[in-house]
Amino acid sequence: MTRMLRTSGLNLFTFAFAACLAVSLALPVRAQDAPAPSATMAPAAVPANPATMAAAVELMDVIGASKNFDNMLAMLKTHVTTGAGDGPAAKDTADAFAKLVDKFSTYKKQMLDETAALYAAKFTAAELKAVTEFYKSGAGVKFIAEMPDLMDQAGGVGQKFAVQMMKDLKDAKETKETK
Repeated sequence: MTRMLRTSGLNLFTFAFAACLAVSLALPVRAQDAPAPSATMAPAAVPANPATMAAAVELMDVIGASKNFDNMLAMLKTHVTTGAGDGPAAKDTADAFAKLVDKFSTYKKQMLDETAALYAAKFTAAELKAVTEFYKSGAGVKFIAEMPDLMDQAGGVGQKFAVQMMKDLKDAKETKETK
């Protein structure tokens, strides 16, 4: 990722930043290419049943969504500052990142609430409580603890196959051009 940030600039970084934070909020949440949040964005639909929303908020707490958000910001800061190198460009990148983090941090509660609302819209209060109990169990605690390493390793698998796919596409293009 650091090499990509060096070569692709802040546009890729901004997308990756938003995607990583979306993923960090809750393990099953997939990053979506959505517009950047703003003060004028409509909030996610809140389920009619407050008990369901409360169960979703508890699940978000148990899986450490808030902590994951903070950890992802720290990790991305390290990647960006390392990838920026030295000199004036590095300072500009660090300054831009600091502004982005400050702005993005203002969305934290809204992101957590809206993500919880997504869960509350898909599951009943009883289902959410059952999932929460799993994550509180020994196996659930271990699952949460191992998830960052598994995601990192899965990212490596994805990168390996992305490189192979690019090679295959290049080979197919060259074969087509030689015909």
